[in-house]
Amino acid sequence: MTLLVNGYDDGKSTGHLRRFVPGMLGPSDFRKNLAVLAGVCPSELKALRQMLDYRLPQHEPARLQDELRALVKANRRPDVLGDLSDAILDLRLSRRQAVVRYLNSFLEYCRHRREIPTLDDCSFGNLLFAGIYLSSNCNFNETVRILSKLCEARAELVNVTRGEARVLMAVKADGEVLYSEASIVGPQSCSPILDIFLLPRELTCTEKQLLAALTTSEKQEFLKVREEDVHLSREADGALRNADFIIYGPGTQFSSLFPSYRTRGLTRAIRGSRARARVLVINLERDHDTGGTHVAYLVDKALEYLGDPHNHYQMITHLFYSTHRPTPAHLGWDREIPLIYKQIEVVQAQFNEPDGQMVHSGRAVLQQLFKLRDLEAESIGI
Repeated sequence: MTLLVNGYDDGKSTGHLRRFVPGMLGPSDFRKNLAVLAGVCPSELKALRQMLDYRLPQHEPARLQDELRALVKANRRPDVLGDLSDAILDLRLSRRQAVVRYLNSFLEYCRHRREIPTLDDCSFGNLLFAGIYLSSNCNFNETVRILSKLCEARAELVNVTRGEARVLMAVKADGEVLYSEASIVGPQSCSPILDIFLLPRELTCTEKQLLAALTTSEKQEFLKVREEDVHLSREADGALRNADFIIYGPGTQFSSLFPSYRTRGLTRAIRGSRARARVLVINLERDHDTGGTHVAYLVDKALEYLGDPHNHYQMITHLFYSTHRPTPAHLGWDREIPLIYKQIEVVQAQFNEPDGQMVHSGRAVLQQLFKLRDLEAESIGI
């Protein structure tokens, strides 16, 4: 299994860290995936996950740095970060030494900067990622590889791009502009998002004032001309071309999924893939970013960003739509559920967990994928 992830997240502590280390993408989604994928021995696994997910407490920035330096020097058990210290000590020696080395790289970077970073609520895994990034000549994709090896990941985790730093923005149908990934993910009006944009930097106050005076279509054009392309990474290209299945996952579509589809070279790689099944697993419920939308709207947007709006090249072959009992937040169709939509076969089954939780069941998704594989094998006489 290979997971293709983007790094446009910029919320709260991740945003602070990205601004403190210019050029670095957001590490949070990579850290969260590695906490799940870690394949270290059971005696270490709990400690590794505690370390990656540990959030620094609210404290004076200088005091937090002193506590982190105590971890590096191992000259005392930190008062504020005692639980983190215990987790690191529970790692095997070679892994512990690597963690300390990369943390020291981050602290050395802090020492040479004039400002002290705001570290409140920052996950230690993100600081570790920043330390590896600084030690790797600021190569984001190499950082992902090093951290994956450190965690002995049981699957490939790949940045979908070559590591170009971008700011994700959006324009809604009512003309509202969402200036960051954090705003796209967060609470907002039910007016649907019209489009997303990848800019090389945040807009200045002057640019925001100019933007505010424009019509909705003019805002889209204003941002479009300021975009800069991102390009498909070599690892992502190989994974897509050699995949048996391609799964477009559920999630916050306009912040986590659709931006990946905007990667230059991705469409070509999927068209050249040997994967016969290219499956879109649709959300069970609406997120903040999908207010005012329906399934067909999201499918249309996915195809638009994949560069195949009419699905002539079968960028999506199947859509997995859950038949769970609707809730007030249920994401439904704007019409009767079709059997085929834009050459996409709509597969209906209960894809949520059987206990009623509104989360997808990985087992149910995989079982349906294997059914598709078996049907394909029968159709060609295997």
